[in-house]
Amino acid sequence: MIYYHLHAHSSILEIRPDGKLSAEDFAPLVKDVDSYLAENNQLNGVLIDASDFSGWQDFQGLTTHLKFVQNHHHQIRRLAILTSNNLLGVAPHLLKHFVSCELKPFAAGQQDSATAWLTESPNSAAVDIRCKLYGEPNVMWIKVDGKITRDAYLKMLADLQGQLDNNHKTNYLVEIKLLEGIEFGAMWEDLKFGIDQYHNIDRLAVVLPTSWTKIMPDFHLPKDGADIRFFERRELEEAWKWSSHQ
Repeated sequence: MIYYHLHAHSSILEIRPDGKLSAEDFAPLVKDVDSYLAENNQLNGVLIDASDFSGWQDFQGLTTHLKFVQNHHHQIRRLAILTSNNLLGVAPHLLKHFVSCELKPFAAGQQDSATAWLTESPNSAAVDIRCKLYGEPNVMWIKVDGKITRDAYLKMLADLQGQLDNNHKTNYLVEIKLLEGIEFGAMWEDLKFGIDQYHNIDRLAVVLPTSWTKIMPDFHLPKDGADIRFFERRELEEAWKWSSHQ
């Protein structure tokens, strides 16, 4: 069962799933949300109280849930999730990498705090993603801080391509200070750029938060192009020396 209430005056949708969800549970919610979005284009925020959520009745329930997220996340400004389940508490941190709206988890019982966050004025601060080419020893330094949108990535890419000399291989140093997520559009543009430029990259050093570097060795990367290494933030100087062949 899904209990929900749409506050039209504040454009906030409250959702409280109870028990295991079926595909039929989503039908009235989808109908009302689609009707509202047809006239208003965007929801200011969605508050999900997942305290009593216990999964799905069957695979169809799961796929219907995923379809609902896929079809609506780009029309939501902010998403707050209330949960007391430790496992579910990890989900918001994973989801934020795959939805375009801002997402923030709250402990169960913090509904007032979650509502206050949803109704805050939009944050005007954009993602900080910058690049600079150091001619000697030919290293492109890219810094990322925040959530990468497609528009921000394309702007950076235009700047980057304007500095590149495609007749020579380039070394890259990618410094990720904080990555709050990446839009699918940005992921697609990055994939296209990577395929196009992979054989023009000599060395690629990626500086990550410490917790990330523990899992990166498990990724299998092609060895016929760039030489890729991962570094912790405290190893930034070492990453620079390696990428610049010092």
